[in-house]
Amino acid sequence: MIKRILLLLLLLAGTEVFTQDQTQPDDEKTFTAGADIVSRYYWRGQILADAPCIQPSATFTMGGFSLGLWGSYAFDDAYSIANEVNFIAAYTFTIPLEMNITIGLEDYYYPNAGLGFLNFRNHDDPLGPGAHMVAASLAFEGPESFPISLTTNVNVYNDPGYNTYFEVAYPWEIGGTSVSIFAGVTPGSSKNFDYYFTDEFALVNAGVTLSRDIRITESFSLPVSVTLGINPKLDVSHLVFGITL
Repeated sequence: MIKRILLLLLLLAGTEVFTQDQTQPDDEKTFTAGADIVSRYYWRGQILADAPCIQPSATFTMGGFSLGLWGSYAFDDAYSIANEVNFIAAYTFTIPLEMNITIGLEDYYYPNAGLGFLNFRNHDDPLGPGAHMVAASLAFEGPESFPISLTTNVNVYNDPGYNTYFEVAYPWEIGGTSVSIFAGVTPGSSKNFDYYFTDEFALVNAGVTLSRDIRITESFSLPVSVTLGINPKLDVSHLVFGITL
């Protein structure tokens, strides 16, 4: 299964020669950094930290290629086990009709899980699993006239269940407020049940995010968001507030 996923990623990357938008400078370089403050760490239908968190990020982009860091740190030490540092590599290319496809790899590391950063063992290693879990992703983004997004994430390393997640989202704007509805499903896993808490196909994440800029002064606005997320499989809902700095 891993070989098939990696082969798919390589094949998609190879099509870039023919589909890359030639109007985009290949050597354009940008660097961005920021942070979100959220009332809870909500992820794919689950609360990973039931406390306010700061989630810093930084991304370097050159043409369609990007390297990024993303983290989450709870203000309450009781949830520090969920503190997280992710390393992300991705490539985005344009296909006809101004649509985008992004392929990526994301390394998940939890510094308070009791495993050293340099422990890269796989789940089936005789010495036990390592500190890193790697997921491959494939995302499609529609044109401006129909901005639907489709995302697939597959855990390809250090997950005995190779847990998989599919999500569809659609955004639009109402009176200066951005609205995005989303729904996510998983086929489940019996070998790593606790990842999405199901061993069968299930809808685990559905909801809506409202976001807008709150004007503070004439030259400064503060982006805020509210997300209502529902996990039908676990029969639970969550309301999360966020601020982007």
